[in-house]
Amino acid sequence: MKRVLFIVSLALLTILNAGAQDFTKSYSCVRVLTSMGPQAPPAGMATWIEFYDDYILVGGYEKFVYSTTNFDGSMQFRATKPGPPAMNTIGWVVSKDFSSVKQVIQSSMMGMTMQMEYHFNYIGEGSHAAQNMMGSAPSYGGGDYDSDYTCSSCGGTKQCKYCNGTGYYEYGRNGRCGVCRGTGRCQACNR
Repeated sequence: MKRVLFIVSLALLTILNAGAQDFTKSYSCVRVLTSMGPQAPPAGMATWIEFYDDYILVGGYEKFVYSTTNFDGSMQFRATKPGPPAMNTIGWVVSKDFSSVKQVIQSSMMGMTMQMEYHFNYIGEGSHAAQNMMGSAPSYGGGDYDSDYTCSSCGGTKQCKYCNGTGYYEYGRNGRCGVCRGTGRCQACNR
C-alpha cells in the first residue's frame, strides 16, 4: 500500500512540475500614459516575460504573482516586493491572448504620487527579440541565423511598425518616433 501511494504521489509531482514554465515572450514599449498625459515611449525599451503557472518573471528576475482575472480576460500580476519610490512597479496586466502587456508604476517624489502605465506589444517568442531591440543580442552558436529568419515585429518589411516607416510620431519629441528614433527602420531586427 505504501508503495502504491508513493508511486501515485511521484506521478502527481511529475505532472505538476511538467507545466512549471509554459513559455517566454518578448514585448516592446509602444506608448506611455501618465497622470500628466501621454508621453513618447523610450527608444528601444523592451522586455521579456517568462510565464509560469501562478507568477511571471519580467526580464528574467523580477517576480510578480497572479492576482486576478479581469472581466475582459486579462490577468493581473502583483509585485512581490516594493521597488524604489521613484519608479515602483506595482504590477503588470497581461492581455487574454498575450499580445500586449501593461506595466503599472507608481512614482512618489517630494510628497506627490504619480501613476504611469507603460504599454507593450508582442514582438516575438523567447527573450531574443527583446534583447535584440535593446542591443544585446545573444549568440546563436554559429550558422547564419538571419538568412531564414522573418522578423515577428515588422513581418519582414524592415519598417518600424509603430510609425509605419515614416519616422514620425505626433506625440514624440520634435515629432519623431521614439521607437525607431526617426529612422523609420524596424528596431527589432535592425535591418
